[in-house]
Amino acid sequence: MLLAYIPTMSADTPAPGNPTSRALPTLISSYQELTANMTQEDFARRFKQPFLVLARSAALKTAIRSAGPQGLEGDFTAVAAITEGEEVPAYVCPVVKQDKSRVEPAITLGRAMTNDIIVPVASVSAEHCQFIPPEKSGGTWSCRDLGSKNGSFIDGARMIPGQPYPLQSGMHLDLARDVKGWFFSATEFWALLRDRPRLDAMFER
Repeated sequence: MLLAYIPTMSADTPAPGNPTSRALPTLISSYQELTANMTQEDFARRFKQPFLVLARSAALKTAIRSAGPQGLEGDFTAVAAITEGEEVPAYVCPVVKQDKSRVEPAITLGRAMTNDIIVPVASVSAEHCQFIPPEKSGGTWSCRDLGSKNGSFIDGARMIPGQPYPLQSGMHLDLARDVKGWFFSATEFWALLRDRPRLDAMFER
């Protein structure tokens, strides 16, 4: 069985559940169903943050299966069981801070359950990288590797630890070579959800 978080999204709460469950990757099909009758403008108003799309892989699939229950702190209601035969082409991670009480604006990604985005894969460091929001609305997001053991890669080039790299929507972002991902703005993520040929082409890479 494959365990992954499937959100029950309401108008007021984009991804409910405890902070750890919200930080786990979500099945992309959940967003596809949600946006079936939603315009791009409505989606952008509801989801103001960018998204990280992660391709299905043996490493990620196995990691989510084993790490899912441990990350839910006894709350299993936010986890759905998916049979291995079902098609799960990708997962989605909203790039958003889970603990709003933290003053630091950067959004951390890593293997540890304390991160804003949890990618529980052995080759991903406990605190692997962070996403830095723009200082002004409409500005450019950036990504910084936190000295990860196996590196972070933007469009194939390894990032220098500690140095922020500007992110453009659609950029290819690899984590430790085992996890392939893409960074998307909310509006371009909406368009991606409706473009199955493009999705298929991305995941065949």
